Amino acid sequence: MLNPHTFPFAAAGRPLPDAELPACAEQPYSLPAPADRFLPFCLTRPANPARRLDCARVVRADTGAVLVTLSLTGGTYPLDVEKRTDGQTDYFLYYGAIVPGLSLPCGIPLRLVVDEFTSVRFSAIADLSGYLLLEWYHDGPLAGIPYGAGMRQRLYVEAGALRFGPPRQDIEETQDKATGTKRTDFLALTRTATFTVPPAASYLVQAVHAARAHRYFEAGGLPLAVTDTKQSDFGTDVCRWTLDVTVEDVDVLVARGCPAPLPVLDVAPYTPRPYVCGDTSDVAPDWQRKHPVETECEQDAAPEWRRKVPFETQCEPL
Repeated sequence: MLNPHTFPFAAAGRPLPDAELPACAEQPYSLPAPADRFLPFCLTRPANPARRLDCARVVRADTGAVLVTLSLTGGTYPLDVEKRTDGQTDYFLYYGAIVPGLSLPCGIPLRLVVDEFTSVRFSAIADLSGYLLLEWYHDGPLAGIPYGAGMRQRLYVEAGALRFGPPRQDIEETQDKATGTKRTDFLALTRTATFTVPPAASYLVQAVHAARAHRYFEAGGLPLAVTDTKQSDFGTDVCRWTLDVTVEDVDVLVARGCPAPLPVLDVAPYTPRPYVCGDTSDVAPDWQRKHPVETECEQDAAPEWRRKVPFETQCEPL
């Protein structure tokens, strides 16, 4: 089951995620979030054309005291929620936009309450520079959940850091028997990185696991592909898990038909640069960008064509 969001809610009468069940640690997990907005979420309930979301507020998780009253139709603190209907279900989507004027108090556990929906605990963070931001999304419905293209799931990982290994270069050469001339038939340059999600609620770990099913994934603003995830439990707390994630470059530099010897590839600091047989232009006909799971562009041999980056999959003329 794919998580449609990383900011889960529970409707009235339903249990909150496992991070807050009695069998878990005494201190429930609080999801880090910006102080001027909320993390994206999707609420669902039976379709009713006449029924709207009527109220929203931020409360203290420990006392229930109302701290901020939000407006769903404009006003002092407007929460921009989009409604979509599919079959017998209404979907209410919030994409994580800034709420003008909102400045949530930091350092205390909070909840967002929208009508009968209550969020998990979260803590507002004024300075998120020490967090690694993970974002992933898909360009179409997943598991029958039509939350639509661009509905980004987000997770802030405290003290997270991408650890890149040295670039990996794959090369194939052939030699003309008559002339002795060598040519490079194929060259690819890529890199991998790892990071760790520290002990977190298992529903968040599962959400990151599910990121592999989405087309697009970013860590620290870099477009990457999740290639492996490995989780382990956290001591006696059955509701906390750590997660080691391996990612690799989405855009692999590929060359064909370049004469040997190859040009020097300047990869410091491990950022591939598209040198083309001595030419530093990334639009030369020998070079193209290739997504690991996508086919190449039909006209990738023409110098005026290349794949759009970082998120598009089709080609376009320059």
